[in-house]
Amino acid sequence: MSSPKRRLELSQQAKEDLRDILAYTLTTWGESQLAKYRASINDALHIILHNPSAGRPSVKPTLKVLAAGHHRIFYRAIDGTIYVVRILHERMDTSRYL
Repeated sequence: MSSPKRRLELSQQAKEDLRDILAYTLTTWGESQLAKYRASINDALHIILHNPSAGRPSVKPTLKVLAAGHHRIFYRAIDGTIYVVRILHERMDTSRYL
């Protein structure tokens, strides 16, 4: 049995979050850590894409959240599309940024 086809879409804010996370990681921790952290986030996105129910309920009732290292991926699944709304550091006040 094949799994249903799904798409993953990152909001503009999520794209900016990811760019900032990776730039900070490179500047602060170097290329080796950048590769590890990028893989961690990509793995989490892969999990979400293939199992949208993997996340737990979020502070926003319409969103789920899944951890990726020290960051949290906030997303919603509508029909066959997974919408990633934000990727925020665990220390950030999520209710302020969502």
